[in-house]
Amino acid sequence: AERDAKSWGLDGLIADSAPMKRVMEQVRTMQEADAGGVFIHGEEGTGRELVARAIHYGSPRSGGAFVKLNCRELPQDVIESMDSRTQALSKLFGHVAGAFPDAGEDCEGHFQLAADGTLYLENVEHLPMPLQASLLRALETGTARRIGDDLSVHVDVRIILSGEHGMTRLIADGALQEQMPQRFGDEIQLPTLAQRGDDIAGLVSYFAAQTARQLGKPVPEVTAAALAALRGMPLTGNVPQLRELVEQGMLASGGGSLGAEHLKPGSGAANGEAA
Repeated sequence: AERDAKSWGLDGLIADSAPMKRVMEQVRTMQEADAGGVFIHGEEGTGRELVARAIHYGSPRSGGAFVKLNCRELPQDVIESMDSRTQALSKLFGHVAGAFPDAGEDCEGHFQLAADGTLYLENVEHLPMPLQASLLRALETGTARRIGDDLSVHVDVRIILSGEHGMTRLIADGALQEQMPQRFGDEIQLPTLAQRGDDIAGLVSYFAAQTARQLGKPVPEVTAAALAALRGMPLTGNVPQLRELVEQGMLASGGGSLGAEHLKPGSGAANGEAA
């Protein structure tokens, strides 16, 4: 179920460390701006989607929809295949019935679904260049047109992009249109978990309480030795890996205190975002 605006906002972010406090200040500024594109970048598991949601739900657009599209799910061969290009454009802008063989009925695209709200394009480095050009045109004109439709319609939408690297790097790699910084001038770089040592205790407490609720058990005490052990681990999987370590440690503890002896450094990163 969709969480409410309060839980998706700044209250849902743990920021005791200096790097995350800087991120929080940027988020507050972007919430108040309520317009203009935003680009969020950081490693997998650093909380890109949570930050995007915090911007949306803390802004005047919170009454509108937050619509997410993972660009990895779009066809990548849009230059070689007209069918793939049509499918990808349909995802973004929709289509009318009969526009192409599989278009049995009218369908709104993600752009229109996010009207008066926010469209979040995740992993934008996987958005094919022709679609980036279409996106920039839509932003410039403030309109969108479904495939097969004769008319364009005005759409008021804020767009947030995210990727693993910053715009300068993605442009140099040929993965991002050179015009993107003109439309997405607000850029947030998220720190890795290794840079957030002062957030470890808060994150562990949150995940311990969350796991205890799921298991129907009391929230365990987390020992100082456990926190010290976690701070000493590389945790290259970032926050999802920390969550998995806490979950597995609580299962190993049998409902008692969570100690260093219950933590297995070799645990892999779990899927999903958290911050």
